Amino acid sequence: YSRHLQNTIYPLIVILYAMPKSALAPLMVIWIGYGMLSKMAISFLVAFFPIVVNTVVGLREVEPELLDLARINRASQLDVFTKIRLPNSLPYMFAGIKVALILSVTGAIVAEFVAANEGLGYLILQALYSLDTALTLVILLILALLSLALFLTVQLLQKKIAPWSAEVRQVEGSF
Repeated sequence: YSRHLQNTIYPLIVILYAMPKSALAPLMVIWIGYGMLSKMAISFLVAFFPIVVNTVVGLREVEPELLDLARINRASQLDVFTKIRLPNSLPYMFAGIKVALILSVTGAIVAEFVAANEGLGYLILQALYSLDTALTLVILLILALLSLALFLTVQLLQKKIAPWSAEVRQVEGSF
């Protein structure tokens, strides 16, 4: 964790995060081409920012008492990072990953709206053009189930990798 990096790069990340990613989709097609790579780039752009922003918050929001204790015990910067900051950031990181996965599905659909001749986004457009509401709803249900499956998969990973974060949320949610 570096204050210098946070002060120089983080504002740029926030500015880029504020840009509407759907408006970047046509540019990605122009810059990268009309293929899978442009769709992946759009999905990546949509997913990248929630993970980075949440991770930075998690690295920054460490209890001062823990940092004082590490300083008193003369912990190295590497020890502070690996034993305090990184574990503290995991719940934030997983929250960002959960949001990012759902947004990446949306990003892929937007990319297929802009430039595709196959895929679920393309099928939605075709169904809408032919006024096939039933097909549109089925595709939306498939996308919702896909997003839910991704979300639950990350939640399971979170329970394995950072069980303390799932326990805290469970206790908070029970009140």
